[in-house]
Amino acid sequence: MSSAGDSSMSFGVSSQRSTVTILKVLLFLDFFSVACVVTLFQSYFAKTGIEASRFAIMSSTYMIAQLVGGLMGGVIADAVSKRTVLLLSFLTSAASYLLIYVGSESKSFVLLLASRILVGLFKQTYTVCTLVITEIEKEHAATSLGHLSALMTAAFIVGPVVGSFLYKTNTALPCIVAATVFVLNAVCALAFLPSHLGMPSESTSSSPTTTTPAILNNDDHEAKEKKKSKVSALSFNSKINELMTNFAYFASLPNVGRLLALRLLLMAAESAVSSRHIISYNEKRYGLETYQLGFLSSFTSVVSIAGDAIILPIVLLRLNAMNDATLVIMLIFATSIFYFIENFSTNLYFTLVSSSLPLSFISSVLGAKLKTIQLVALPKGTAGKFLGVFSLLSTGIGIASPLYAGVMYTKIDGVKFKPLVAGSHVLLVGLFALLFPLTSQAGNGEKDNKNEDEINTPEEILKQAKESEGKKEK
Repeated sequence: MSSAGDSSMSFGVSSQRSTVTILKVLLFLDFFSVACVVTLFQSYFAKTGIEASRFAIMSSTYMIAQLVGGLMGGVIADAVSKRTVLLLSFLTSAASYLLIYVGSESKSFVLLLASRILVGLFKQTYTVCTLVITEIEKEHAATSLGHLSALMTAAFIVGPVVGSFLYKTNTALPCIVAATVFVLNAVCALAFLPSHLGMPSESTSSSPTTTTPAILNNDDHEAKEKKKSKVSALSFNSKINELMTNFAYFASLPNVGRLLALRLLLMAAESAVSSRHIISYNEKRYGLETYQLGFLSSFTSVVSIAGDAIILPIVLLRLNAMNDATLVIMLIFATSIFYFIENFSTNLYFTLVSSSLPLSFISSVLGAKLKTIQLVALPKGTAGKFLGVFSLLSTGIGIASPLYAGVMYTKIDGVKFKPLVAGSHVLLVGLFALLFPLTSQAGNGEKDNKNEDEINTPEEILKQAKESEGKKEK
């Protein structure tokens, strides 16, 4: 009897491990397919003769769709299953990438817009795979997430090179190959993944003696479905309320509020003036052929990864004695200077050495230092809540920045003045950091400037909000 139980448990563990392996393979192929096309997006859009303002609308619409899809992803997964969400993600991605090519050839803005909305709403591959893998490998979650990050990095090194070769052969091939891989992913998910991904629920893991009716009464079934949809709607609303409550809490903490504002302003400055908002920027400024964009993307990725792995730890160790807040200000001003240097060059190789690679490295150091300050500044146990608030606000910036860029680059020559504009925007963020400096005080010390009673925790604020809502209902 015991041997039968051991064999059943062993089979279960083996099955879960094979699920994790399959998900990792599917995720790598998904990233690879995206990487084959993503560096060539602008080239496909350029064929339509699209204006900067329309391109901005398309980019913002994609971000809005992604926000809606992200918020509703959990609700959809509860309503159907995680495997169904994966299948939907793969198949809509395939359709979206085919629409990119068809839309560019037919010069149809509507088809191109539809392709971005489709993939924004339904592409939840990374979210679902991460959720399932961390559910299965709870004890080794950090290692598994590291594997996923490595897979993504590898895909975005190999993918652009393959995409460039395909584009040089035939401009339709990157989209066709990517769509084909997405469809194959869907077939593999359907064939090899269990219908219910993740750890078994309490209902499925109950004792064999527990029996359930083979056929449910139709009224009972409808009642359960209504209750389920009501719970989903309530959980969605509670998520929004919780995020808003957490934002109010973090904004009320002086150092955390400044940290949040600085990170968002820095992201907004660099995102709004990015060359990705300028159609055919590298081709027009540096005379590159379209197929060379993938090679350039892979090269800069490899150099950046090598710099982060080899040089970054040494530099951070040397700068450890310096005050973090002072170093952040210096790095922001250095970023501005390197953007200004880029403005004086139209030679790709000189720009890479004198500006692009230094900017990439400074960005890594700056990101590491801001995270260090964040760890010190945040009160205990609030890191996850802070990340949720930051993620939502980052999406808001992702929606607004293309529109801002669209307006700006219709008034000035983006190809000629983009580095100068970028440097000026980052310089303004540097002035903000100078006027409202961060401190290195610990999170528990945030209450030094206010009475303990004046700053409530997110839980206390949420409780108060629920109590007030209850009173209104009464």
